[in-house]
Amino acid sequence: MNEKTITIQEQLSGGSSSWGGFFTSLTATPLAGFWIRAVAFGIDGLLLYAFFIRLLFPLTTGFSLGYPLLPAVIVPFGAIVYFTALNGPLGKGRTPGKHLLGIVTRGPDGTPLSWSASYLRAVIQCLPLIAFAVEGMILHLSTPGAPELETQFAVAALLTIPCIALFGATAASAGMRPDKRGLHDTLFGSFTFKAGRAEEALDFLSAIPLEAIRRSWRVVGVLGLACLGLLEFRDYSFRKDQKEYAQFIDALWAAHSIPGFHLRTLGRIQLDWVREEVTEGNPTPAAPPRTAPAQGGADAAPTSESKTIYLAYPIKYVRYGNVDRQALLETIAQTNLTTGVAQWMQGRWNTDSIPAPILRLRDWLRMNPQVRCQQINVRFVEAMDVLSVLRYPHFKIVHEESFPFDLDRKTTVSLEAGQRIK
Repeated sequence: MNEKTITIQEQLSGGSSSWGGFFTSLTATPLAGFWIRAVAFGIDGLLLYAFFIRLLFPLTTGFSLGYPLLPAVIVPFGAIVYFTALNGPLGKGRTPGKHLLGIVTRGPDGTPLSWSASYLRAVIQCLPLIAFAVEGMILHLSTPGAPELETQFAVAALLTIPCIALFGATAASAGMRPDKRGLHDTLFGSFTFKAGRAEEALDFLSAIPLEAIRRSWRVVGVLGLACLGLLEFRDYSFRKDQKEYAQFIDALWAAHSIPGFHLRTLGRIQLDWVREEVTEGNPTPAAPPRTAPAQGGADAAPTSESKTIYLAYPIKYVRYGNVDRQALLETIAQTNLTTGVAQWMQGRWNTDSIPAPILRLRDWLRMNPQVRCQQINVRFVEAMDVLSVLRYPHFKIVHEESFPFDLDRKTTVSLEAGQRIK
């Protein structure tokens, strides 16, 4: 065993000398460990989020709405360009996050990565973003309801979840291996070290025992497969409830569809807040005063208060792109769409045809008498579809109508055509 190997095993002391670990001392090696790289990556991610979601898209909303699929392409493409340029020849291996934390990424010989190597490395780093973008574009073209849900399940199982698991395995590799290399580093021979310690880092890498790296690969493989299995199981466990709700949306869309819009209420029911009322009840006996009352005064008996929260069941028609409000209103008037939706809901409000998710919601409301759901909101929304994981940078309610409907008490309200709350 040579002197360099002994030095490495001493530096990686504490029971992890054979394969490194997440908690290797920050000063033990010249290489940048998992946590410092994770923080640097997080800083870069926040910068990209601020630029695209909080600056670029709000300033270019009008243009972006004309091309609804374009933002979903711009975000991963911009992230790839960012990491390619700064980890490559332009930034010489230092993104803003790495610069703040004093770490550098270089190629196998200690020089900056080439454009091609930096680009392919960035693609692997951005795989989850790419997967979410592809998933969003596929769902954008799907029919609302059961077809959309089946498409979502298939894309998640075959694309999104494996990409997330691969990203997790890459992060685990950077933490578990003694050379602190992720999968993207292994493919292109890159390494990340603390600024000013390039020569020391190269010597350190060349002296790491091959057997230590092999053992760490086995650990990373197990963690990656475990991550994949857990994510697939989680996705599968939610399918029953989502399928029941998708069948309800499927039936509603078949009866009351509108060209150019999507019925985006899959997954779970979220009620709209309407108002809150506080009523005073009977006075309760007052506690004996600790001090004498003021001149001519007496302690008033406190009164009990009851709070009632009123919610509304939302039906959301979403269009990813510009909405011509005048044309929308004309379509609603011609097809009697909003009133038809409310009447359709009433027609299904019996024990035989009520959808299972709404039945569970009604049971929950009955167990919480302080919460009332007595109206339906039919809402038309103009949105910009970027990435589902990043939420909408633009979400504008173009038109909304509300109708009376006693969801929690199972009592139908007489609804004539044109009868609205607002």
